[in-house]
Amino acid sequence: MPELGRTILILGIVLVVAGSAIILLGRTGLPIGRLPGDITYRGKNTTVYFPSSPALGSASSSRCSPGSSGTSANNQRTRRYRKALQAVIPPLSLPGTFSAFSKWSERMCLRRLVLSGLLAFIFVFVANQPIHAAAVAAPQNTTSDPAAEHLSADAQRISTGGATFTVPAGWSIKTDKDKVVLAPPEPDMHVAIIDTKAADARAAVAAAWTIYKPDAKRPLKLVTPRPAREGWDERQVFDYETSPNERATVQAVAYRAGSNWTVLILDGSDMTAEKRSAPIGLI
Repeated sequence: MPELGRTILILGIVLVVAGSAIILLGRTGLPIGRLPGDITYRGKNTTVYFPSSPALGSASSSRCSPGSSGTSANNQRTRRYRKALQAVIPPLSLPGTFSAFSKWSERMCLRRLVLSGLLAFIFVFVANQPIHAAAVAAPQNTTSDPAAEHLSADAQRISTGGATFTVPAGWSIKTDKDKVVLAPPEPDMHVAIIDTKAADARAAVAAAWTIYKPDAKRPLKLVTPRPAREGWDERQVFDYETSPNERATVQAVAYRAGSNWTVLILDGSDMTAEKRSAPIGLI
């Protein structure tokens, strides 16, 4: 598509140059567009060109006819035609107005052609710039958080409360004093790990949301208890309601070991959550 656009612009420049050349040549008085023998009438404010091909044809036929004076008849016919034009054209002309309008229209046409040529040249010049602009702007879009650590291989880490978890390869990790946030290469999903002390799973999840997103007020959809395993004394899964337009997955999993709770919050788009389901299960 860019190549087609450039071709059209180049053709436009060629047409503008050709049109300008025709206008300039027309002002030189050269007989462009007229044939030899055409009748030209120039009045004070009007110039008329009339092709005399029919007259030439009749003159040559009369010249070829035997016994006829072709040349004299043609001259008389031409003189009568000139007198008729002189009698008809002056009453139809508007002195001064038509001439001024013609000059103004020619000037405006020439200016438009020149302006069109300049605009076309600018468009052709700028056509190559978006590629360089995109190349310069791309690093700005991919600039990462300087506090986040990017991992090229699976790595074991420990949360602020002492819980062990795995950071999948290709993910990033950012550790604060009260939470750890993991992120896949896609920017529309995060996994937060928060350690807290609470009386039960609901209180632990509420405290975790206050630390992760204080303004989050999603309605709870379902709470599902899970069997205790891997050293945890209790596990519960909290699923939250989302609107169809969001196409989001929001879930919290509360793990208890003794009196300590570790809450894992999954917050992201459905597409990314489905795509990264295996690494999420590894965490």
